Amino acid sequence: MDSPTAATRPGAATAAALLAFLQGGLYLGGVVWQSVDVAVSGSGLEDLGPAAVAVLGISALGAAQVLGGLLLLRHLRSAPLVPASCADAVLCGVLLLVVCLDASGGALSTADVLALGLGLALLTGPVLRLVLLARPGVVAWAGTRRTAGGAGVVLAVVVGVGVLASASTVLLVLAAQQTAVGAAVPPG
Repeated sequence: MDSPTAATRPGAATAAALLAFLQGGLYLGGVVWQSVDVAVSGSGLEDLGPAAVAVLGISALGAAQVLGGLLLLRHLRSAPLVPASCADAVLCGVLLLVVCLDASGGALSTADVLALGLGLALLTGPVLRLVLLARPGVVAWAGTRRTAGGAGVVLAVVVGVGVLASASTVLLVLAAQQTAVGAAVPPG
């Protein structure tokens, strides 16, 4: 018979999963918003490479958050959420570092202040998740017997995010082509 620890999910595990859903949803929603904004703005893209890498990277990070949260809630494993949270924290730290280095020569612009605030706000999510996942009750619960299955959950998240990333990349490519065509046509 399972111990009470195995049957009862700690509140900290639920909180970590919900934070992962929230941050993953923010990332995936941001990908959609930015891709649609670029596609409908008419201004196009000057350089497709960095935009496509950003879309794919942020989509993967968002998928890792959502998938890690789902797997944790289903008591399949907590391991995927820890490296996803570490990668998330590192990337938010890099964002903060880039903004600080960019603004170190003078006064902070409004965009710099907004980027710093966003970076700090985004950094709190993975740090809080890692603290919650390191709690003794969560560690003990995660080490107990896990339920079988979960392939459907993984497949659903991977396919959904794959479709999102593909559609966003296509929108970016179309925006880049619009810029190239607009530049090739002489004003008339």
